[in-house]
Amino acid sequence: MQPVALDLILQRYYSQTLDDFWTPERQWVESGYRSLPFPFVELTTSHYQMQVSRTLEELLGYLYTWSATQRFIATHAINPLEDLADQFLAVGGGDRLFLSWPITLRAGKPAHNSLSSSLA
Repeated sequence: MQPVALDLILQRYYSQTLDDFWTPERQWVESGYRSLPFPFVELTTSHYQMQVSRTLEELLGYLYTWSATQRFIATHAINPLEDLADQFLAVGGGDRLFLSWPITLRAGKPAHNSLSSSLA
């Protein structure tokens, strides 16, 4: 278990620090892909969570790969992860950080059996 403060710091980085640096398509992820046209009969799917344990160095390496982080660096010529690392270290949390986030799955099937109609 880690301090709630670590989750809040990461959420603030994602939604405030990087807010202006996400591409418009990011809204698709935020909406669980519900805003994308989906010409299929929607199927009910299970809810999944990805859970990982990372060192601070590993987490910062992952966050560095985010396109919004790269756009921030290109715009401001500073790396926002340095400040983020300081914030994480200030609240502690131990050697490992435990993270989880939802895995969004959208599944569907054709409205009709296209294989049988093409064979007729």
